[in-house]
Parts: sequence; C-alpha cells; structure tokens
Amino acid sequence: RGTSHALLILSFFSAVLLFIGFLLMKRRLPLESNSSYCKGIGILRNKTFVLFYVGTILFQFAYTTPFAHLPVYISDLEVGDSQFQGVAIGLMGAGSALGRVMLGWLSDKIGRLICFKLSIVATSLIVIFWYWCDTEALILTFSILYGFFAGGFIALLFPVLGDYYGVHRLGSIAGLVSVGLVPGAFLGPWIAGRMYDEQGNYDLAIIVCSLFVCASSVVFAMLPRAENVPGA
Repeated sequence: RGTSHALLILSFFSAVLLFIGFLLMKRRLPLESNSSYCKGIGILRNKTFVLFYVGTILFQFAYTTPFAHLPVYISDLEVGDSQFQGVAIGLMGAGSALGRVMLGWLSDKIGRLICFKLSIVATSLIVIFWYWCDTEALILTFSILYGFFAGGFIALLFPVLGDYYGVHRLGSIAGLVSVGLVPGAFLGPWIAGRMYDEQGNYDLAIIVCSLFVCASSVVFAMLPRAENVPGA
C-alpha cells in the first residue's frame, strides 16, 4: 500500500470531482467566428504576451521545486521526522489554497495586475529566505508563506490574461500559456535534484531556484497596464 495506494485513491477522487465540474459547466459566451489580432499563434507577435510567456516559463522552473524537495531538505537537516515533513508540505498546500482565495479577493480591490506582480515579488523574497531555514519554526514559516504567495500566481495567471485579451480569446491563449508551464514543471525539480546529487546539499539548488523566480519577477514587472496593450 503506502504512497502508491494513497495516490491511487487521490486520483479516483480527483476524477470524480473533475467529472462533476464538467457536468456543471455552461457556456456563458457565444462562439466567435471572426478573426482577431491575437488569433492563433499570431499572438506571438504581441510583445506583452511574449513578456508574459517568458515570465511564466521562468517562474514555473522554481514553483514546483519546494513542493518536490522540501521533505528531503528537512530530512537532511535532521530537524524533524517524516510526520513533520508531511506537516510542512500540508501547510504549504493549505497556504496555497488560502492564498488563491485571499489574493483573488485582494486583486478585486487593488487590481489584478498589481496584485499579481506583488505576489511574484513576495514569492521571490520567500524563496531567498528558504536558504536560511534550518529550524522547524523557520521551515513551517517558509511553507506557509511560500504556499500563500505562490498560490497567487496560480489564482491570477489567467484572470490577468483575460484582462489583456478578453474572455472570448482566453481559451486558446490560456492553452498556449499552459504549454509554457510544462518545461519548468518537469525540469525544475529534476535540475534541483541533480544539483543536490552533485553538491550533497540544497544550497546551490535553492540559489538557482531563487534566480529563476527573481528573473520572472523582473519580467513580470515590465508588463504594461491592460489598456496600453495593442489588441487587448
């Protein structure tokens, strides 16, 4: 049983919930047959979209690394047992859920783009903070804060795209952006693991992770307001 059995149960519940969600979906907008500035891959000529796409790729290289490697990081430090590792990951997930709700609410008050940028900057600072987390209290603090602010990336990514290009085009544009999430989600944890194998610790992996997310915050900071984007 163990992990494989738990994952099998989770996959079953996920499939059931997704199927229920599928049944509850309704089309709110009519299909568009007219061409547009950002139809198809023509959006790749849009400078703002290119910035957004590059920032997304960079961020995703860092995003999944803490989720994948925090248990081993804790084990190496010998600051807690396997139960503590589960608590740390659980708090990261709970922080992510809370962050998605709270930052989504805040974005309605101060603006989605500014809230999105602030959440990326905060995530950058928290990943840098990870380098000095060597006690149970610091690790739990990192877990909660990282989950909370990194969750803002997930919650606001597509709403910000909708502000730029409209909801009628959001399906195709979101699909293209989602493709950009794949390389980082796959390679980010793998690269961190290789660095750990070579160095025997996570120092270099955390530094590289910090560089990726800091680079993404710089790219996202260059995004203009939606009303200043041609074709938006």
